[in-house]
Amino acid sequence: MTIQDIAFCIPTYNRPKECQDTINIIAGKWPGARIYVCDDSDVEKSAYWNADDTFVLPQDSGVSAKRNHLIEQTDEPFIFMLDDDMKVNHVNLDCMMTILDNEPSLALVAARKMDKGKNRWSNSEGIFFVNGNLLHINRPIQKHHTGLLEWMAVDYVPMCFLARRKVFKAVRFDYRLKTCGEHVDFFLRLAAANGHQQLIDRFASVFHIKDDSSPIKYDCQDRGSLGVALDVSSYVVDTGSRPDKSYNAKRSRGGRFRKQMMARWRFSTIARWNSRQKAKAIY
Repeated sequence: MTIQDIAFCIPTYNRPKECQDTINIIAGKWPGARIYVCDDSDVEKSAYWNADDTFVLPQDSGVSAKRNHLIEQTDEPFIFMLDDDMKVNHVNLDCMMTILDNEPSLALVAARKMDKGKNRWSNSEGIFFVNGNLLHINRPIQKHHTGLLEWMAVDYVPMCFLARRKVFKAVRFDYRLKTCGEHVDFFLRLAAANGHQQLIDRFASVFHIKDDSSPIKYDCQDRGSLGVALDVSSYVVDTGSRPDKSYNAKRSRGGRFRKQMMARWRFSTIARWNSRQKAKAIY
């Protein structure tokens, strides 16, 4: 795998300065990186210097639609997916590439996420465990090794990851979830596709949908080969930028549909591990 084999995919909405900064960091850190942006903003769009291509979707198409569009419009064998406000200064891409190259059971390697100015890891990583109608996302503990490199096997990771393209033959983002819940839903279905028995038992019906237009995809041929890893040497800083009140409103508007999504999985609540531990105390 080389840098030219990777499509860096960035969906963006109303954050041209943040997005431009993220692009500039990628271009400076990895010369020759192929960077693609998908924009559905309702403000003036940036030219996105150093982006290989900018795709424009109708206003407010949603983050799931943008991610799927980027997957469909690029053809590199690997995809690096991230949000427009994530700073990748501390991402060790060589390490992530090595883990993916040398561990055939893995299809996706992610960086950890730290919230800007909070000195702690976010709660967007872990292992799924089902207890009645409660979904637990527990902090991973056990480390694996590829040579001298360390990683953890997980079910759920931040939206900053390097993936084999085959991941998206099995699972895509649900475009009906524009801003809220799409992340959890994607990794729930990815874990089920990888043989997570608790999740298969919970939502087996999703794998028998006859309507080819459904956004929920599943390819049983990839079962057991869609493992997810967390690279402990890499992390991304999430600036959490909220440009205006309308953006904040759009961020939270998906709550009702998110509850419907959780009902499909027969969950009522998500319980995450305590994210308020200091970052240096976790690993």
